[in-house]
Amino acid sequence: MTALRGAATPAPLRVVVIGAGHIARLVHIPLLVAAPDVLVVAIADPAPDNLNAGLQLAPTARGFSDTRAALAAGGLDAAVLTLPSPLHAEAAIAALRAGLHVYIEKPLANSLPDAERVAEVWRASGRVGMVGFNFRFNPLFDEARAALNQWELGALVGIRTLFVNQRPRHGEWRRDPASGNNALLEFGPHHIDMLLHLIPSPVVEVKAFSHSNTDPQDLNTLLLRFQNGLVAQSTFAFGAPIQDSYEFLGDKAILRINRHDLSVEFIPAQPRRGKIGRLFAGLSGATRGLANGLRSKAEPSFALALDAFVQAARRNDATVHPNIEDGLATQRVLDAAARSIATGAPVSLPAPPIQAQPPQPSFIVEPKDGSSPALTIIIDKRTPFAALLPSLRPLSKQTIASQIELLFYAHEGDALADLDHEFLSRFERCTVLRHPGTYSESVYTTVHAAAAPIVCMYEDHVFPSPDWAAALVSECQSGCVAACTRVANANPGSIWSEVGFAVPYGFWTDPLHFDPADDVMVSNGAYRRDTLMALGGRLSALMRRAGGLNQVLRDNGGRFAIARTGVIAHANPSRPLAAIRLMFDVGRTYASRKRNATRMGFPERLFYVALGPIVPIQRFVERLPIMFSAGRNRKLRARILFGLAVGFMCEGLGRMAGYLFGEGRAAQRMESIDFDRRRHVRKADLALFAEETVSSE
Repeated sequence: MTALRGAATPAPLRVVVIGAGHIARLVHIPLLVAAPDVLVVAIADPAPDNLNAGLQLAPTARGFSDTRAALAAGGLDAAVLTLPSPLHAEAAIAALRAGLHVYIEKPLANSLPDAERVAEVWRASGRVGMVGFNFRFNPLFDEARAALNQWELGALVGIRTLFVNQRPRHGEWRRDPASGNNALLEFGPHHIDMLLHLIPSPVVEVKAFSHSNTDPQDLNTLLLRFQNGLVAQSTFAFGAPIQDSYEFLGDKAILRINRHDLSVEFIPAQPRRGKIGRLFAGLSGATRGLANGLRSKAEPSFALALDAFVQAARRNDATVHPNIEDGLATQRVLDAAARSIATGAPVSLPAPPIQAQPPQPSFIVEPKDGSSPALTIIIDKRTPFAALLPSLRPLSKQTIASQIELLFYAHEGDALADLDHEFLSRFERCTVLRHPGTYSESVYTTVHAAAAPIVCMYEDHVFPSPDWAAALVSECQSGCVAACTRVANANPGSIWSEVGFAVPYGFWTDPLHFDPADDVMVSNGAYRRDTLMALGGRLSALMRRAGGLNQVLRDNGGRFAIARTGVIAHANPSRPLAAIRLMFDVGRTYASRKRNATRMGFPERLFYVALGPIVPIQRFVERLPIMFSAGRNRKLRARILFGLAVGFMCEGLGRMAGYLFGEGRAAQRMESIDFDRRRHVRKADLALFAEETVSSE
């Protein structure tokens, strides 16, 4: 059994384990005893055999035959409750009232009224309250979270889950009809919680069916209808060989997860065609099968869940999940299922409580009377205002500056006092949104705060022409979901700036197609706000996935355009080491996110690694026209070609590393260059970033 992780400290968390039955002795007590930051000081169980067996596992613990006596003895910080489910509620309430953090094995209680009583006491306690939905911590379900968040399955059309096993042999209470235990209460809480956790929509209707073969209600089937229209079917049963599986059905792919044999299967809607495609499919399937076979068969989530509880209790962090509110949400579905079985009719659940509104922006410059912006430009405020000013000046000179809203996204701790109100008054309005997360984690919240129908995510090292904003607005108003302008190099006087420009931005320098365009820039391009809002919580994840946002918009039939007027100049790293590192990290990030998005098997990844030397040559040839376009410094061409070759070699090496080893810290290094560009340019290029005051303009 894997021990809990944690840093040893001189003051370990003092824990009482209440209930020393089979599962506690198999899982909870050994894991807690092995944790370096936990001390099991007491065990309580009314059954002498259970208590003695538990004490043998925890030599430092005192034994109690009564829960209240164990709590009254004091010297405790937390309680882990592994009792029969009919006893959960009273023990949890007693532990919370004793001032302890509590970890309650699922289900939260045997009835909804009992669960509500526990939740009421917990809310008033200020203590950590976790429910043992440990499957959330199983790494297998990271696959499901990633696939759903990044839209890899497309639109979900259905979900099927199955959890069946022989009736548990341990625990006399489970065989007592008076306990109310059945397949639904035994297996249902895990699957119901997982669905509530993964699907960003509440359950609004439950229809349940029950059948008794050898025991009361030993077969249960649930139909859960979510508010977004999705329906999930779950079957729970005693008396069958063990299976614990989930099947997520999307219009682009199917994801199957089997927790029993710890396997994952990803089935694309369009199978690969041709001999090579079928070969890759076969090799990928074989590799996935090998990987599934090599996984440890030990259930890893118990240790991870208990570790999360221990660390949260040590920090007194009551926000940890799955918490008692999560347990209560699952209990409501279980209660509705029981009522549906009793009446034979579907049961509607009450509308979920109104969610807290997203953070609202505050005005730095109030909107002009009766006006509304045509374009919201979103700017990350981690950069000081004086350093932002060189890129803000061109915005103030836009032909539609009076129709532009500037929306600053401010992290916790970002200074706002340096904002120059006189300068910002040139725009239609200026607002600030504070949010505790990073910008990439909360794009949806930021776009939600925008007042204009068109939004642009703006960098702090770009310099647009005066007609740039008007061109973006015009294209989006013509029916495009996204648009950008052509791009120019803002600091073209060196080899490395040319290389740093040509590799990522060459596509938009002299595009072949304007409307419809093949692709648009995410940064410094414009999107229709309603299109982004329709993506909901998936937006942030799509922004972090290479090409993810534009791919989804393209799949949904969206049209892109590149404006024929307007241009934006982009300042690029011109120091050799910065440029080379950036090229490597760009390649590594791209390949890593591509392999994750397409779920490449190991043979396919090796194939792309083998192609590593070919791809840079192909891209080098594609970029040659840019290097020889009119107006370029002819004396630099030979050196630029050398630099371009080196740049593509670095990007190719980065791609090979990404396919083999994943992203690593490449994204963080790229971000550091993005938000401190002036440190990575030559002295000759620093004039672009001159921090003049507004009054000196």
